[in-house]
Amino acid sequence: CIIPVFDGLLPDEEMNSHILHLLFLMAHWHGLAKLRLHSTPTLDLLNETTTTLGDTLRKFKIMFAQPSKLENYAGKQLLESAE
Repeated sequence: CIIPVFDGLLPDEEMNSHILHLLFLMAHWHGLAKLRLHSTPTLDLLNETTTTLGDTLRKFKIMFAQPSKLENYAGKQLLESAE
């Protein structure tokens, strides 16, 4: 699972938790989409998860479109890498 790899990657706790939630939703959606035999409840759950995933991706785009949050992080990482 990829979630432990991304946990703590960003210093901003709000961004970090948002990414972890997004990764969980993507894994959940993927598992539902790969089912070979669907029933009405699984199709309803897939539909609900697809809607939630779309909403979360739109929030992700808005959150990461703010360059001020990422510039500080990128600069700090570059300085640490150079040392």
